[in-house]
Amino acid sequence: MKYLLIITCIFLFASCRPLMMATVGIETPRVRKEKRTLKMLKRNNMVTKDVYYMDKQTFIDLKNKKYKPGIDEGFRFLQIRCYDKEGQLIMQWASCEGLLSDLQTLRSPIPKNYNGLDTTLSLETDLLQYCDYNGNKGVAKIHDNIDYSFVVFYATWTRGMQKRQHIFREINNFIDNNPDKKIAVYKINYDNVPFWDTKVKAKFNINKN
Repeated sequence: MKYLLIITCIFLFASCRPLMMATVGIETPRVRKEKRTLKMLKRNNMVTKDVYYMDKQTFIDLKNKKYKPGIDEGFRFLQIRCYDKEGQLIMQWASCEGLLSDLQTLRSPIPKNYNGLDTTLSLETDLLQYCDYNGNKGVAKIHDNIDYSFVVFYATWTRGMQKRQHIFREINNFIDNNPDKKIAVYKINYDNVPFWDTKVKAKFNINKN
């Protein structure tokens, strides 16, 4: 059954002050075929394996969930998480925390974390949330003997924001600068893909609280 999913984009003057309106690069969400979601990765020199999709219910759940200690609930369009070889979360970043380049998040052999972590997450529980392009959950595989596993959110309709943050370039540079480490990158797409069976509309607000 089709229904309208309204994505509310709230720019928080308190918790997201470092970037606020400067990070706005949001387009009208459209239904995207798999080829289009992979094309964006190829343009950013990312390999197209370990690509998974978010279903609409997970999107809604994350929208209503507290991001991490000290930061309000709400879906963050730009997110990177990093897990160690035991699958424990060691770094969790969203654009409202600041520029990756300014924070130097991925400029050292061990990714730097700021502002706490969502300790309920592990690599296993994180990946269980996502689907293949046909909507099948539980298909993401954890690779053996990996030093760092990154989970990266992306979508074609937020490419302007991603370009300003240079997310893919920062990750590729981290991989190049640490050739002794085995690194996996899980790309999580939250475009409106056909199995959502949903019309999407973006609504913009500014929260001055």
